[in-house]
Amino acid sequence: MSTQEDFLKRLESVTSRLEAIAGQKPALAPKPTNLGGPSASAAASAGDSGEVPAHVRAYDDAIEEPLANWSKLTDQLGGDLAAVKPKVLAMFASMRNYLWSAAGKSEPSAEEAQKMLTPVINLLGEINNFKDTKRKTPHWNHLNSVAEALPALGWVTVKKTPAPYVKEFIEAAQFYINPILREFKETDPRHVEWTKAWKAVFEEMQKFVRQVHTTGLVWNSAPGAAPDASASAPSAAAPSAPKAPAGPGGPPPPPPPPPADFFANIAPPPVDADKASRDALFASLNQGEGVTSRLKKVTADMQTHKNPNLRGTAVVPAAGASQGGSSPAKPAAPVRKPPHKELENGKQWIVEYFVNDPNIVLDVADKKQTVYIYRCENSVIKVNGKANSITLDGCKKTSVVFDALVAQCETVNCQSVQIQTLGELPTLSIQKTDGCQVYLSKVAQGCEIVTSKSSEMNISVQTNDDGDYSEFPVPEQFKTTFVNGKLVTVVSDIC
Repeated sequence: MSTQEDFLKRLESVTSRLEAIAGQKPALAPKPTNLGGPSASAAASAGDSGEVPAHVRAYDDAIEEPLANWSKLTDQLGGDLAAVKPKVLAMFASMRNYLWSAAGKSEPSAEEAQKMLTPVINLLGEINNFKDTKRKTPHWNHLNSVAEALPALGWVTVKKTPAPYVKEFIEAAQFYINPILREFKETDPRHVEWTKAWKAVFEEMQKFVRQVHTTGLVWNSAPGAAPDASASAPSAAAPSAPKAPAGPGGPPPPPPPPPADFFANIAPPPVDADKASRDALFASLNQGEGVTSRLKKVTADMQTHKNPNLRGTAVVPAAGASQGGSSPAKPAAPVRKPPHKELENGKQWIVEYFVNDPNIVLDVADKKQTVYIYRCENSVIKVNGKANSITLDGCKKTSVVFDALVAQCETVNCQSVQIQTLGELPTLSIQKTDGCQVYLSKVAQGCEIVTSKSSEMNISVQTNDDGDYSEFPVPEQFKTTFVNGKLVTVVSDIC
């Protein structure tokens, strides 16, 4: 009797949803005449009737509203974000189909499960390719935050702790969200709202994973269920619309597909030229004792302590050269393009590929202008006037001197760089940098310094009007202990 009551409740729920869509009361569904026990009712509700499985409905409830909010804000910002949005929505649609397929079948082999994720993996690759071509655009940090967070969808492959896995990628995206907040907090609040909406998508996903798939993806929760051709992720255009099973009302429409030529001109990911050599080396090492089978025996006439004639020469006999084995491939020389300095669209100064040039001068006429310095080496850049922000990316032995900044100065992937401000500097961000010497003026002593994955950092502060500086090292080593139920981190005594 309890099985029959549960089945009737399901029919009433379906009837209510159809009423909301069709706007009219349909005829009552007939009572079932054959109750075949729990397994039969599960198959009837999730497989034969085409109803959306409970785990997929939970996914829709969690993702639909935040994803719709993010989609709306993305359209407002436009540009590269609007161009990449269809791919993002398609990834969430593919993930929904994956969950639906998992609900209707037993757990397959790792190879088959990976094959089921192919659409998601391909879309992620296309988004990363697109992002890599937009390094100099205003939405560079936005695209990076998108590309860093999306791998969180891989929680379906994680056993025991999938929810913390999602959180890791939220934190990875935060690395690129922080510069957005600093740059647009006072100038354009839409960007701040966009970052909150993007984080909310994955925060809700983490809650869904923690509640529904606590110890890993649940397989075969609705035996026989399979997504039909029209199944897709919840519509981002109408977050408040009720979700209905396949039937007279039909499921929500899928998000619009991207243009046919989208990503057509984007180059594939770079191929590692040394991968074949490494694979060959590991294959040789894995031979065990057979790895020495091709070595040539050193006879007495080849030994210098037994053959005095060989002691006066450094020439090695070339007999071993015929034993096969090619010389290791030389590493490819780094790409070096012509130096380039330009003010793009009146908003961003681009300075790139300068080598051994100590006289690079930029005249900033508007404090809204930004400066982006890329792959410069052994050069000095002087920025006259007050700019919004300065970024050094991939530079070596490069110095930058500026009058003042509105927002921040940032270094990423640099080596042995020097930064000097003659005026205000609210924020300094040092990320993935080895060797950074900073000179702060007297008015910039209140600068907020944020560091991550960096070493050899020294801050010199002007202490008086005579121009004298006092140098302070930035700690690189920390000590963490568990105190009163939480982690406490302090600077190591060694520092």
